[in-house]
Amino acid sequence: MLELGGGTLGKSMEAARINGRISLVGVLTGFEGQINPLAILRKSLAVNGIYVGSRDMQEQFHRALDANNIHPVIDRVFSFDQVKEAYAFMQSARHFGKIVIDLKST
Repeated sequence: MLELGGGTLGKSMEAARINGRISLVGVLTGFEGQINPLAILRKSLAVNGIYVGSRDMQEQFHRALDANNIHPVIDRVFSFDQVKEAYAFMQSARHFGKIVIDLKST
């Protein structure tokens, strides 16, 4: 489960399954808030933070990709109607590269 801030972390902890993992990927709702650790203990949750960098770092990355003509390898494209098949293909681990779900091909 991805978590986007301290203001909703408590809700994510309650929604997570037993032995679930919550990845804190930013703080869109701010740094304030009280966290009751009971859900972490009761459900044996793993909560970890992920630093993704700044907007400037992301823009530099994209400029470097463009400047060096680097593109992702796409293994297979599925239509939105084939979402179940796309996830099954991903779970099979038979792919090499990205699996794309085309939202415009419905």
